Amino acid sequence: MALGDTSVTTKAVPSDANPVWGEEFEFEINPSQCYLYARVYDRKRDKRGDLTGKSFLVGYTEIALEEVAIFCLSNQAAFTTRAPLRASRNPAAQLVGELEVVVQHLPHPKTDDVSSTGASPRIGASNLQSTAG
Repeated sequence: MALGDTSVTTKAVPSDANPVWGEEFEFEINPSQCYLYARVYDRKRDKRGDLTGKSFLVGYTEIALEEVAIFCLSNQAAFTTRAPLRASRNPAAQLVGELEVVVQHLPHPKTDDVSSTGASPRIGASNLQSTAG
């Protein structure tokens, strides 16, 4: 997942066509950042079934943060989305599955206030799981 200059990587989930990562990440956002991007990769195996270290892109998606912010701030709740995974960034690209992501607006650690105006807004992404198309 990536937001602005910050990117994070989940652990690998071996031998699973519908992996559930169950990891949580936090990102600080600024007004120029409009999307949370995610890419899902599959690791290749050799003839013995051992991981080779090589991987290939399975799918790509982006989540519009404006919609997330409006929902989270007006409902004081997390936003769950099943974002379509496409074979490339092209919106017309083949649909290869879905990525479920739970996104929530986090209070700033210094103020503990979700509506703090003096701090960069923060979001958390969790419950990552993929469904093959």
